[in-house]
Amino acid sequence: MEEEKRKQRTMRRYVYILAGAYIIYQAVSMGMDLRDGVVSDHPMLIAGAAVVLAAAGLAIMIWQVKKVLAEQREAETEEAEE
Repeated sequence: MEEEKRKQRTMRRYVYILAGAYIIYQAVSMGMDLRDGVVSDHPMLIAGAAVVLAAAGLAIMIWQVKKVLAEQREAETEEAEE
C-alpha cells in the first residue's frame, strides 16, 4: 500500500511540474504578445503580470523537482536498508 501511495504522490508532483511549465509558457506568450504590439490599455500591468506568472511557475517547478528528488533519495535509502 505504501508503494502505491508513493507512486500516486510522484505522479501528482509530475503533474504540478507540467502545470508550472504551462504557467511559464503563458507568461512568455503574454510577453510576446506585448512585443508584437497587441493593443492594451495598461501594457506595464500586463508585463508585470507576466513576470509574476513566470516567477510563480518557476517556483512551482523548482519546489516539486526538489520534492521528487528527496522522495527518490528516501526510496533508495529504504531499499538499501532492506
